[in-house]
Amino acid sequence: MMSAAPRVWVIPGMLVSYGEMVDTAQHAHALLQLTVFEDSGSLLIDGQLLSSSLLASNVAHRLQMKKGWVILVEPQSEVGRCLQQLLVDNQYQEFAFSHELLLPSENHFPLPQVIAILQQLSATVDWQQMLGEVTSNDPRIERLLTQLNQCFASECLKPDNWRAEQIAEQLALSESRFLHLFKQQMGIAWRPYLLWRRLICAVKLIREGESATEAAHRAGFSDSAHLSRTFKSIFGVSIRESKAMFFKQD
Repeated sequence: MMSAAPRVWVIPGMLVSYGEMVDTAQHAHALLQLTVFEDSGSLLIDGQLLSSSLLASNVAHRLQMKKGWVILVEPQSEVGRCLQQLLVDNQYQEFAFSHELLLPSENHFPLPQVIAILQQLSATVDWQQMLGEVTSNDPRIERLLTQLNQCFASECLKPDNWRAEQIAEQLALSESRFLHLFKQQMGIAWRPYLLWRRLICAVKLIREGESATEAAHRAGFSDSAHLSRTFKSIFGVSIRESKAMFFKQD
């Protein structure tokens, strides 16, 4: 009997995918992206073909990959902040990768593989200590992040009350002050950040076997079309086209 084994893992600040990838359309997103090719493939940026690379945020690119890893990292996570320092204002950084430890051995988060990939960029950074950390120096934003992180540890909470006005009231701030503080602390505006977090919840639900329609509803998207548009803007492929990315048939 054919069984689907998930090949996408999500933790706070990071989405990791492994498997066969379809060609993507050109797209850009607010996330840092690590791409590692196990087989042939390329990353196209402004007509230039790159091999395994770290991409900065908001760099338009097209991915062609037979098999490999794509790791999306929130710039405001601890790992993301360190990666941005390594980029030194460059759009990308290529690196040679040893193919040892590439294959994930089970369906738990592939910690050895992710650490091995990150160590290609810097062998002196304690990457493991940073994984899963999305922090803020402001205790009010830190409390908000703790709320948002609940969906990683348990049932995804439908975000009925995530409007900026409501969040500001909970934090005893004006709406304008909250929006300014959040962007100052996190390096990204509240609305696109919330959209990304909703997408993470939807990915988690789809991975667990929910339909796109049900995942859209539970993750707070207006409908499945809204989810599909957001999905394609981040991954460069539709949900239907991405089945090989999310599931491996055994």
